[in-house]
Amino acid sequence: MKKRSFILRGYKDLEKMQRGTIAIVVIGNACKALRPFLNIYFPARIIWILSNVEQSVSDLILNVSLAIIFNLLLSLFGNYFEQLIQNRQAQVYQKEHNRISSKLIDLDFLMLENATFAEKVNKYKENRFSPFKQIIWLTGLFVNGIIGFICASILLSPLFRVMFLSTGEGFFQSAWMSVALLAAILIFAPIIALISSRFNKKCYHERNKYLGINRIFSFYTDLLKDYNSGKEIRLFEEQALIEKQATKELIDKGETIQNKVATYRAVSSAFFALIGAFLGFGIYVVIGVRISVGLFGIDYLVRFMGSFLQIVTSITNLANIMGRLGTVNLLFSEFYEIIETKNIAKGNQTAPKPEIIQFEKVSFRYSDELSLVLQDITMTIHAGERIAIVGENGSGKTTFIKLLCRLYDVSEGEIKLNGINIENFDSNLYFRLFSVIFQDFKIFSLPLGENIAVAKKYDIAKINNVLESVDLEQRVKRMPGCLESYLYRDCNKNGIEISGGEAQKLAIARALYKDAPIIILDEPTAALDPFAEKELYTKFDTIVKNKTVFYISHRLSSCFFCDKIVVFDKGKLVQFGTHDALVADIKGKYYELWNSQAQYYV
Repeated sequence: MKKRSFILRGYKDLEKMQRGTIAIVVIGNACKALRPFLNIYFPARIIWILSNVEQSVSDLILNVSLAIIFNLLLSLFGNYFEQLIQNRQAQVYQKEHNRISSKLIDLDFLMLENATFAEKVNKYKENRFSPFKQIIWLTGLFVNGIIGFICASILLSPLFRVMFLSTGEGFFQSAWMSVALLAAILIFAPIIALISSRFNKKCYHERNKYLGINRIFSFYTDLLKDYNSGKEIRLFEEQALIEKQATKELIDKGETIQNKVATYRAVSSAFFALIGAFLGFGIYVVIGVRISVGLFGIDYLVRFMGSFLQIVTSITNLANIMGRLGTVNLLFSEFYEIIETKNIAKGNQTAPKPEIIQFEKVSFRYSDELSLVLQDITMTIHAGERIAIVGENGSGKTTFIKLLCRLYDVSEGEIKLNGINIENFDSNLYFRLFSVIFQDFKIFSLPLGENIAVAKKYDIAKINNVLESVDLEQRVKRMPGCLESYLYRDCNKNGIEISGGEAQKLAIARALYKDAPIIILDEPTAALDPFAEKELYTKFDTIVKNKTVFYISHRLSSCFFCDKIVVFDKGKLVQFGTHDALVADIKGKYYELWNSQAQYYV
């Protein structure tokens, strides 16, 4: 993404996320900015009243009362708006991350497996410096700075009129002292902005290095608190290994990085303090000289001293804000880079009822730099057929299924449905043709019924039918809440733990409930014993009726039920035919695989 400013766009999006946020920030910080000037103006006024015998007690009481009332009102309004700002920041932060999550849900599956893109997302999620929260904070500082500058200038207006009058001999009494002071302020402002910008960018880049290290620590922290991995950690006594791996880089490299960041901040803060002290000295001299010669009363000492320090603070803060904008812009660029990641152009045709699926010279690689994972695959599958896909680990079975489902687009060749290239179909409509249970299926920490239907509302009778089909009906009836029972304890303390075999049956039930015309089972019975596997396959073959079914399994028992068998070896389709034909070919790969397991099926 080319370098450009995203600040204005960030403000526009902030208002879209939470309308009125900028107005709330302006009002809240205006209240905060005005309070110091009340405590400059009224004390000066009270001193003037006390030093003038002509002034009445009622004037003193009035000014004291006004000071208390205005301070109380600004304090009340300021605290109220401060709470509003904090709430808005939390809401904006949540909506910001919801936009990232929504984008990830909508992205092409292949992009989620892209290492470069995954690194961007991980980096963004681990960076706690939200750009939208940053501009809320910086806007508040800006309002403080501007109001502080304006109010201080008003209170200092009498001093400005006489600053350039010579009051005596020597540099400190001359008008040149005032000129030098104003020149110093004008010179130091851009210097502060430049130094702030450089130090903030250095801190930003060092934090990015730290995020990579912290990711390792976070991974192991999550691993240690996960009760599913707790068994293995304890039985294999992995605690020391994990602790060393988790803390080694965090202590060795992470501490070095944090020290660098702390040094950058300390140096910049010390520099800004030094400038403030230098300007403060000049201010005291200019004001002190003018008061000592009788140009102003003692009350103006309080008024001018407080106001001049406020104006210096305001200018310093405004310069510091300008320096921070570059870092905020970098954060926005990372956010929009993720948000603007584009999907591959999708088709718009409605996917028809499957009648014939054709692979025509299909090859696939994950990126241009990598070798082919599947090579020159050609086959034809008709609706209603049972297809077994077999082969050794890494032979390309699951990749073949992902291409069929169009989670990936082919690198070469075509996949056709009813003679039409599947890339011409609307992807969401095409996905509806498939019910898939992958090896790494996910059962969510949600009620059981929602897990199967993938929806809040569902057909209870239909769910009960699929539960009976996978032999889980009685198990569910024994659960305290039946279909409303939460699974696992992540979201509900009374959640029910289920076995690996039960989880696989639930995944199959989910596929059956979807009732898609093509069903794919990728190692669906790995957690089941052989008897349960045989019973499930027998029942499943009856349930699916005229649907097209693909079975992927290392255990070749599924081949008994299939019309055709696809044999992969090292990314190539080496055999395609019936069980009887393939097992008769004693030189074929299928014969080798079958005979290695024949003792379990004969």
